[in-house]
Order: sequence, then structure tokens, then C-alpha cells
Amino acid sequence: MNTKENIYPSHAMVEKTILAIFIRNSKALNTYVLRIKAEYFHIEEYALIYQLMLELIKENAPIDEPILLNYLVGLQPEYDWQKEFEEIKIWGEFDDKLETFVNKLEENFVNRKFVEIALMISDLGIPEQKRITNSVQQLLDLKKLISHKTEEPLSRLMLEVMNTIGNQDKEDKIGSGLIKLNRYLGGGFEKKQLVVVGARPGMGKTGLLMSMCNAIIDEGKKRVLYISLCLNPKHFLTLMLANRLNYPLSKIYAGEFPPNYQSGCNSLLEAENTGFFKYYFQTDNDFMNLMAEINNHRMRYGLDVVMIDNLQMMDESNPVFYQNRNNTIGKNLRRMKQMAEELNFLLVVGSELSRSAERRANTGSRPMLQDLKDSGWIEELADKVILIYRPENYGLMEWEDGESTKGQGELIICKNNLGVMENLRVNYDEESRRFSNTEELEFLQHNLFKIPESREDEF
Repeated sequence: MNTKENIYPSHAMVEKTILAIFIRNSKALNTYVLRIKAEYFHIEEYALIYQLMLELIKENAPIDEPILLNYLVGLQPEYDWQKEFEEIKIWGEFDDKLETFVNKLEENFVNRKFVEIALMISDLGIPEQKRITNSVQQLLDLKKLISHKTEEPLSRLMLEVMNTIGNQDKEDKIGSGLIKLNRYLGGGFEKKQLVVVGARPGMGKTGLLMSMCNAIIDEGKKRVLYISLCLNPKHFLTLMLANRLNYPLSKIYAGEFPPNYQSGCNSLLEAENTGFFKYYFQTDNDFMNLMAEINNHRMRYGLDVVMIDNLQMMDESNPVFYQNRNNTIGKNLRRMKQMAEELNFLLVVGSELSRSAERRANTGSRPMLQDLKDSGWIEELADKVILIYRPENYGLMEWEDGESTKGQGELIICKNNLGVMENLRVNYDEESRRFSNTEELEFLQHNLFKIPESREDEF
């Protein structure tokens, strides 16, 4: 138990002073209610007093000594709360120094957390891998908790936005390899975003992730880590090569290779050797191990993009939390998005869909945002959600406009926090699991946007 006797006297003085000021002037508490957490107080009795103050604010009840004493005596009648309040009130004469004391309270809390993490890391009784994963998560949680200390003033942020809006460097964009999709995404994906790719089994979810991954590798500017929770290394590499070479998967399995097979393998190996592409297969699917691997990869090679092929395959290490599957998915995704924001990388995850779409025969079984499997948290946390629809898979041979659906699919942008929502058609080769631009877009890419040499000086 943390008592006044076993902590530094200065810590107790800081905590007493803050509580005394809030008791004397409850309006001061309104200013700091979102900033100060009860856990910042090292002395348990003081944390309890502050927590009670927060509860009174929620109930719009006045904060004064008699009300606090009445509640506290009811909670812990054996403790001498009257004497405690007499000691606290002595320190209430520093209203003008409140900000200084609050900063000191935060500093003391952070220092204690650092000590706790250091002790945990040095505990030889805990397995090494668990020490690493736990310390990484605790540091991320701590950084998030005190993030307000590094927030920039609104005026500076507004000035930065006005100076950069419309002039964003194309180098910062992460292309998908699909012209139309990039257009609706404002030029491509951006770091710190969470993108969810959803599809029913057999629709090509893994194929789209691999098509995007290959496009990023070919561009040669961003470092991508592909994490598979359901494909072993042999199957992943075979499917990746079929997608990369646009060559039938069945022929590769049969030992038949295209003329560009060697060059395709060499380019993939070169990307792997230079750290621009890494593949990781996790057998236990433990979420904390996954987070540790991402951080380890970032420190060793650098990181711009993380792709995870199946969100629903992730397990929660806490068995109590695991009892509620929706909470597990939401908790895992929230932590991953936090990590992407903190470590500055794009996170793309594949998600399964429920059978709800297949029950909507009147709409051609076209998927919708609410079809994401297991958790409403996915649609809430994601910055962008892209669903895959292939009517050919349901025996529908024509689109609504009468065109043939053979060899085509539809990408449904059903959530786009910084752009429009749209349905766009793309080519899909089922034999190689590869998504590509439609023929007219390929023509535009290679012909329409070229400037004649005789007129280059005009641009």
C-alpha cells in the first residue's frame, strides 16, 4: 500500500496542495478534469479523494469538505478522514501555483512508471519475450496518457495546414497500384491511417493485399512488413509470386514457370535483402507478440507500411477479456491504431465479413459496412474501409449496366474519412489472385498523361 510514510515527502506535498486547491475552488478542477487522472496520485487515500471529486462533478454535485467526508467515511469508516482533511487544508494557499504543481504531479507519475517498467524488465522470473512485449505496450500506453504535453497549439497547427493543404508531397502518399482507387483516396494512402479490407471467403481479400504489397515493393520507396496469421511461408511465397508475375497459381504448383520467373524472384529477394519488404509468419497469433514483432522490425529496418492478412485470427493473451469476442477485436484494433499513430506507419488489415450480404439476394449480395465480422469497433476505428465484391462468384454474369462481370470485381469504398465513398470496377485474375486496372485505365496511365517532348518546356 502507498502511504505517506513510504514515498518522498515532496510527492505527498504536491498531492496535498492540488487537492486542497480543488476543495477550496472547485472551478479550478473543471480546468484540469480531463488532464489529471486518479492514478497520478501515489497515495491511495489521495487518489480516492480525487476520484470522488470526479464523480461529484459528473453528478453536478457541489464539492466541499462535508460532502466529501460523508462519502469517504461510508467507503472506509476505519480511516481517520477528518484528520486527513485537516492536514490537506494547510496546503491550499497556492492557487496561483496550481499549474506548477500539476506539472510536478505528472512528472512524479511518469518517473514512477519508468521505475516500474525497469523493474519488470530486469525480473529474471518473467520470460524474456513477455518482458519485452509488456514493456513495449506499457511505454506506448504511458506515451498516450501524457500525449497532451507534446500537443501543438491550435494556431500553429492551423498555420501548418494552410501552408501545406493542396501542396502535399506525392512522396508521402502510398499508392495501391490501382489508378482509380488512388484517385478516390486523394493520391493514395497516408501514414498513421488504419485501412480495413473486408471480403467474404474466396472473394480475393488476400489477393488485394498482395497486389497492393507488390505495387509498394515495385515503387521501391516505402518499407513494408507483411504479417500472415493464416498462410505458412511456403504457401505465402507461392501465392505472392503468382500474384507478382500475374501467372496461374496451379502452373507454379505444377512446376511450370513463366519467362519472367527469375527476374520476379530476384526483385523480391532484393527488396527483402534491402529491408524494403519483410514477411513474418506468426504461429501462436498472440496479440502482444505481434505488437512486439512490429516494433522490433521498425527498429531494425525502418517501417512505412504494415499489412496483416486476417484481423479475426488474432488472439487475446488475457483469458478474461477473451470471453467477449467483440471487445477483444475492438481492444486489439484500438491498440494497433495507436501504435500506427505513435510509430508513424500505415496499417492495412484484412477482415472477414458475416453472411449477411449473401442473404441480400435482391442487391446481388453486395456487401455493406455493417457486414464486417465480429465487431462494430472495426467500422468505428478504421479511417478507410474497402470491401471486395465479385458478382461472378454468385453466378451473376452481368453488371447492372449490362456489361459482363467475367474477370472483374468491384472495390467498395464504404468509409473514407478524408474523401468520397465510391464503387469502382477493377480487373481480377482468379488464377493468379491479382487485382489490376481495367484496360482503359491502363491506356490512360501509359498514354494520356505523357507530355510530348516538343512541348515539355511549356510545363
